[in-house]
Amino acid sequence: MKISKWVLAVVLAALPATALAGEKGEHEKMKFPVAAAEFRAKVTARQSRHKERMERFLTEKKIPADKAKEIRERAAQTEAKVNAKVSEVIKDGTVTEDEAKAVREIARAGHPHHKHDHSEKKGDRK
Repeated sequence: MKISKWVLAVVLAALPATALAGEKGEHEKMKFPVAAAEFRAKVTARQSRHKERMERFLTEKKIPADKAKEIRERAAQTEAKVNAKVSEVIKDGTVTEDEAKAVREIARAGHPHHKHDHSEKKGDRK
């Protein structure tokens, strides 16, 4: 059964897209390089908030069990990919800004609305 792109986009929107931000405008930007333990803690906290938000969404919107299961599976797959990349980048004990961006890109790849370039750089939008 297909999941509406909108539903999946809303649910996955909280995935570590910013890899670590809290409320918009109310968080301190990370100062790079960052200690591996601090970076892992930030990513884990973000993933935890995402899970809470996703479960609240699924409950409040009364998403059917089969769709909810599929949404949870996709979120788990993306989380696993993010965790694998985090493990890779923290091996040396520090995380650079470029490494954090690589983690962010993997997280964003799990978002259906990030699969297309919506920027005006393409020239097809006015």
